[in-house]
Amino acid sequence: MSPSKPDGNPPATPSPAPLTVSREQRQRLLSAAAAQRNGERQDHGLVFQEGLAALLDLQVPEEYTHPVDAYGREIVGSAPQRVGYSFKSVGRRNAVPLGSFERASSISEDFYLVVGNWVGAKTSIRHIYALKIPASLWRSMFPPDPTPFSAASVFDGITNSRADDGAWKERRKALTRQWSEAAPYSPITLNPKRDHKNQRRVQCSISRSAFAPLFFFTYDAALTGRIADALGG
Repeated sequence: MSPSKPDGNPPATPSPAPLTVSREQRQRLLSAAAAQRNGERQDHGLVFQEGLAALLDLQVPEEYTHPVDAYGREIVGSAPQRVGYSFKSVGRRNAVPLGSFERASSISEDFYLVVGNWVGAKTSIRHIYALKIPASLWRSMFPPDPTPFSAASVFDGITNSRADDGAWKERRKALTRQWSEAAPYSPITLNPKRDHKNQRRVQCSISRSAFAPLFFFTYDAALTGRIADALGG
């Protein structure tokens, strides 16, 4: 039987809400991240990722070829099971970056998405959103065949030369139409990036307006509590 309140009714499910991070908790996060790099200066995204991974005792792969940033274990039924964690750090009014399109679209198992919102300094995390994303939901946010949106396909025949600027402009228009047809109801935005040096990559993101309902339906109270405990809250 599930536990009940004194009046005999089941306890209320916690309402979806981010964890508000205190100054002391931010310092603990920064200290945990610094310990992973022997105090060396880090990218702000890695501060959030490596700090929380250390505090939650997660395994961080050495290679950047895994679809997620870290792995933990949890009991499913009666058996321990490996589960992935993806960490994102972003300004509170900005879209949530998902990084490489190919890496994001390759996720095929349930995973935790942990988003930290910073205000002012990029390491000043003020709120943490903990979501558990079912693989079926995640896959529905991408086209059945993501290959046409890979970097190899998107930049086929397009170089970094200024001579290709016109062709790239037309390619982007066609890509926008192609994405809207392949994933018409997806909250994910395709973000192809090219410059006149070496950059040619395809990233993706979730708009702030689309993130709100995703958080509401996939909020994970248990992970939120674990993060609060790990931060000393």
